[in-house]
Amino acid sequence: MKKVYYILTIILSVLIIILFAVVSATSTDDIPAACMGLIITLMAVGFLILSVLGLKKDIYIPGIMLKKAGVFAIGIGLMFLEAGLFHKEYLLQGISLFALIAGVAGVTFFILGNNLIRKKNEKAKSENVWITYKEVLFAKMPSLSRTLRSGVTADDIRAAETEMGITFPEALKKLYMTNNGDDGKALCGMICGFHFLSLEALLSEWRSLKNIAENPEINNRGQFSSDPVGYIRKCYADVKWIPVCTDGSGNFIGIDLDPDLNGTAGQVINFGKDEFNKTVLAGDLNAFFERLMRFVNSNDFYIDDYDGEEVIMFRKNGGEECAHLTDYLSDAFSVQ
Repeated sequence: MKKVYYILTIILSVLIIILFAVVSATSTDDIPAACMGLIITLMAVGFLILSVLGLKKDIYIPGIMLKKAGVFAIGIGLMFLEAGLFHKEYLLQGISLFALIAGVAGVTFFILGNNLIRKKNEKAKSENVWITYKEVLFAKMPSLSRTLRSGVTADDIRAAETEMGITFPEALKKLYMTNNGDDGKALCGMICGFHFLSLEALLSEWRSLKNIAENPEINNRGQFSSDPVGYIRKCYADVKWIPVCTDGSGNFIGIDLDPDLNGTAGQVINFGKDEFNKTVLAGDLNAFFERLMRFVNSNDFYIDDYDGEEVIMFRKNGGEECAHLTDYLSDAFSVQ
């Protein structure tokens, strides 16, 4: 519906531009008419630009409409000002005053519309921190932007939830509806080196982990600890642990929907064949990406070369080097 609105307003704006540009160009013997045609043409150009921006960037319609109202009010103000200048026998002062009021109202509408769009975008980003994380990461490593896949549908997510017998947290749904993992072709993955699993790969890994979780002889591994900031239980795998990203060697970072007494559902943890100590890396998925953003902007983050490819590396507290994301995030001296 949003695209239809913008496409229709683009078509209408183009028609108005053509019509009144012709009126302005053919009214050289009538200066007031030519000026009026030019003002309307410029208004239509403003509408066209706003509509194209709205279509290209999927901008919030009420904000765009307020900005268009601003352009319209400014145009009306210019028309009345023009009428006053070319028809001085009329009440020039009153007309000029109306033009001033319309101009001020137009600027006000334009600013209000811009602020409305900005606040809407900020709210959207705060609800989906993944978008902001990508911007921060791509600023440091632009090549990763080419590895992302387009998002899945809500039906795809519901099918995965049905098979797994769980409900995805809202942040995880938004994540997969925005991007369905990275393509796995580069050595360095989107999650600060770890590869972001597609929904299909997530299900495949979960099925393997489910088999392990249902086999006590294999699953009885891990360490117990009473450290409140450190380890959580207990085992190799749990059917309510959702693998979201992987190092490609059987180790994962994912969502824990089966926390112990000290945990919370939705917390982000590490698990897998080499992850004996399961650590709470963040309270939820958004907090996890916020933590990664702080890391990317810190002195602990740097890019190195490995076999001719760029890879993300870690410095613990700006000093000792570390190559593995979970080793870094589990360390007390890492960026929190």
